[in-house]
Amino acid sequence: MNTELLKKKILQLAMQGKLVEQDESDGTADELIDKIIEEKKQLMDEGKIKKEKLSRIYKNPTDNHYYEKFEDGREKDITAEIPYEIPSNWCWTRLGALEEINLGFTYRPEYTNDGVYFLSVKDISGGKIDFSESKKVSKKTFDNASYGSKPKKGDILFGRVGTIGKPQIISEDIPFCIFVSLGFLRDHLNILNKEYICSWMNSYLFEEQVKLKVKGTAQINLNTGWLKNFYIPLPPIDEQNKIALKIEELEKNIELIEKSKKKIEKLKELLKSKIIDMAIKGELTKQLPTDEPASKLIKNILEEKRKLMEEGKIKKENLSVIYKDSTDNQFYEKFDNGKIINITKEIPFNVPTNWSWTRLRNLGELLSGYAYKSSMYVKKTNNLVIRLGNVKNDKIIYNAHPVYINNTLANETQKYLIEENDILITMTGTRHKRDYFYTKLIDKKDIINYNLYLNQRVGNFKCNLNMNLDYLIKIFKSKIILDQVFSKETGTANQGNIGVDAILNILVPIPPINEQNKISKILIMTNNTIKTAE
Repeated sequence: MNTELLKKKILQLAMQGKLVEQDESDGTADELIDKIIEEKKQLMDEGKIKKEKLSRIYKNPTDNHYYEKFEDGREKDITAEIPYEIPSNWCWTRLGALEEINLGFTYRPEYTNDGVYFLSVKDISGGKIDFSESKKVSKKTFDNASYGSKPKKGDILFGRVGTIGKPQIISEDIPFCIFVSLGFLRDHLNILNKEYICSWMNSYLFEEQVKLKVKGTAQINLNTGWLKNFYIPLPPIDEQNKIALKIEELEKNIELIEKSKKKIEKLKELLKSKIIDMAIKGELTKQLPTDEPASKLIKNILEEKRKLMEEGKIKKENLSVIYKDSTDNQFYEKFDNGKIINITKEIPFNVPTNWSWTRLRNLGELLSGYAYKSSMYVKKTNNLVIRLGNVKNDKIIYNAHPVYINNTLANETQKYLIEENDILITMTGTRHKRDYFYTKLIDKKDIINYNLYLNQRVGNFKCNLNMNLDYLIKIFKSKIILDQVFSKETGTANQGNIGVDAILNILVPIPPINEQNKISKILIMTNNTIKTAE
């Protein structure tokens, strides 16, 4: 269930008069508008609010057209502008007829360490008014600020530059002023339901009017001159109250659904993790004595790798074999240089007898990316540079701030070309957060539209093709593997790094190839089942 779409649908029904039943005893919105206009005129005559030309919108029953009647007697047919029909006891009006619209400082004041809060659009972007990171100005600056830049309790604060809308009712009596990126609505008569006004500002009807006005502009900027002319469907006040209560009730139910969804997602992740852990311990499949043992597979892989090193095709390394000594039940690692060390404490668990432990380095080679510089990037070509942000959740994210290189540089850095069956590994991210260790097995469809070139801080593990690569990529997500990776994490307080040696020294449990194939199929089937489960 898409709860965001559900919220939008609820607001759509509310703005169409279809969320609650109409009740004749609620009166009409015309009566409400009459009262608002009458009292606004009085406030203007008394000089308490700025004078402006007011108008009324009505539907003529003789031709079913909508007209806007101005104070000077002029009338204009606005039928083509009216978004849709509303209940007969509602009326269409412009926001400026209901609310006074104000905006903040049009210049950047001098900030102080102490003083009065000075809010900009970033301070409401999180879905609430947040004073914790706001700037401050002196008391003198605040006192000298214009009336229209000082919201107060009961006003509706909203974003008008960059982030549009995000209305927030000011519930605290805290003095503050605002930058021009914010605006606020003030109902001098205090007779409208503020939650209803916020719901309108969060609805598709408001969004469509914003799109109509800001279309084609480089910077989204909601001009208050436009805003005062926005259409708003107005119910009688009693129905406004009912709608606001109904929306609140439904949103609480949606919140419960979202919490349940998060719990379900967490359970799914725990289930996937548990299944992977069972898989790499040999608990997911039945071991068959007819399967060639993993030790033979590893021996063949090592022989092939040693041959490539001798031929100078890959870098020379000190390879190793891990075995369990039956005389003392201890695990040992024997290197090509003859050195033998006891690694029993490193082994996370025992594996079936026809399985083996090995280091990741024995299965292939890990290549680092090229340090492409921003000055090398050109307009879009077929040569896409794969950076940290382009590898996430088993996917290549092609539109994550893509950068490209020309054919000449691509030819010069051909050794960094990413190929089918390569395994990409991200090696830098937010410190202590395991979700930045992303891996991606490259298949044909990943390289069908672009030539992909490896940037620094993304590793490329080229594994021996005698292995089931899908098995390997899936066990990278296991707790056993992640514990090894992040035990060697380095970096600053905020940024973590995973070194090449930390990755190459990962201990990997290897089943016979037939069992790898079975495990891979079971994991794919299980993941698909979990993914589609409601």
